[in-house]
Amino acid sequence: MHADNLSYDEAVRIVKEMIDKTFKTEFLMALPVTVRPLASARISTLVAGTKKYAADPLARTTAITRMISHIIRLGIDNGRVKRMIEHVNDMHDRSGVEDEDRIYILSILVVWQRRMIDLYGWRRLTPVEVNALVVTYEVIGRRMHLECMPGTYEDYEHFVDGYERQHFREEQINIQMAGLVLTQIRAMSGGIGGRIALAVQLYSMDELLRKSIGYPALRPVSRAVARAVIRLRRMALRLFRGKGWHPARLAT
Repeated sequence: MHADNLSYDEAVRIVKEMIDKTFKTEFLMALPVTVRPLASARISTLVAGTKKYAADPLARTTAITRMISHIIRLGIDNGRVKRMIEHVNDMHDRSGVEDEDRIYILSILVVWQRRMIDLYGWRRLTPVEVNALVVTYEVIGRRMHLECMPGTYEDYEHFVDGYERQHFREEQINIQMAGLVLTQIRAMSGGIGGRIALAVQLYSMDELLRKSIGYPALRPVSRAVARAVIRLRRMALRLFRGKGWHPARLAT
């Protein structure tokens, strides 16, 4: 199958396979992607103004991600999915979320999900898998009334990197909002395995993200240890894949 000739249905099937099987543990370890929008003061300020945020910050932060999960599993024309899209669109309209911010939130699910898998997954994404992400989110963006979605993966990268250069900076509102989410995630990370997985994800955050949400830069020793743990995890995934084991068995 050629990467440039994917239909939407084919693209969604490939993305679903990535989420459910091929890269299940990589999608589970998505904390650097989850908190990324909160490194933008414009987004953090809007999120802080919602009534339900303090009660359940993680649910509010991941609202679009959960909507997309339903789209992938139920289909974009499913009645429940249509109502969810309408609800999210209405919520964004009432909150005054700018189209640029909406496009950014969708775009990081293409760019940073790909980057995290390429860096820490058991293998890199293929061109077909990358294009499946592009096709899927371009259609989802149109259903969210976003007519200027990037057209290629390179366009997504250019948009995301430009947005982050312009909007990412250390602000108190970012520190506060991201802190609420990370506190909730820590409380949910039970057991030694959960705490180790969380620590690895925190160490995997890039320096721009860390600085923008108030995390200190990593010391060289800490960075080296984190990279060693991630490399060992990747080697283990490759080993077990070769023996017919499913990566989800190593999920924490």
